[in-house]
Amino acid sequence: MGTCQLPGVTPRHIGVCVCCSGPVHIAASYTKNRIHVLYGGTSMATNITVQPSLPNLSAVSVSLLLISFCPVHATAAESKPVALRATESSFQQFIASLRAAAQRKNAQAVYALVAPNYYIKRDFGGSFDPAASAIQNFSVSFQFDNARLGAEFKDHGWKEFSEMISGQKFERKRDGQLCTPHGALDKKPFPHSQLCFRKSRVGWRIQGHINGGD
Repeated sequence: MGTCQLPGVTPRHIGVCVCCSGPVHIAASYTKNRIHVLYGGTSMATNITVQPSLPNLSAVSVSLLLISFCPVHATAAESKPVALRATESSFQQFIASLRAAAQRKNAQAVYALVAPNYYIKRDFGGSFDPAASAIQNFSVSFQFDNARLGAEFKDHGWKEFSEMISGQKFERKRDGQLCTPHGALDKKPFPHSQLCFRKSRVGWRIQGHINGGD
């Protein structure tokens, strides 16, 4: 449970309040077996009225129903950052290989480790292209080809990528991903982006990028 910050919602309006992680919040009041749900973020919200089949409602039953409205990716607080040396050896070797590739500016070595289902989250600018390849979507955030950059941005993609993987701590997500600890989806503001990695049947891969910013 938490305090929702939604337009027009005050404590007197809330019977049960469930706050999902990230910019998504859910608030509700219930009267006469009807649940009035306010679903959205701090700048916009959508009203939904639900009438359960059960004749009597309790705070617990309403809470469980509201939780079902939460997006799959909106998990609660993630774990505290863990030291790289405390992660499994295969992950340490994976990060070492990425750092070596970045130092040599070996784009192909990095591209070979990008997951085929690479994602971009908090994609408010719509930069993710579902029709594009994983490498093309990865290059939206980390452009290694200087020919595609202005002279003033030479090697910008390499600098960003090298900085992202240079830390000695990583955040373990609930789904098993390990991410650079520059912010979490359940905390505001979101000053820094995160690069996330997941272990697959063929080893660790660069799984996705979570955009930063407010």
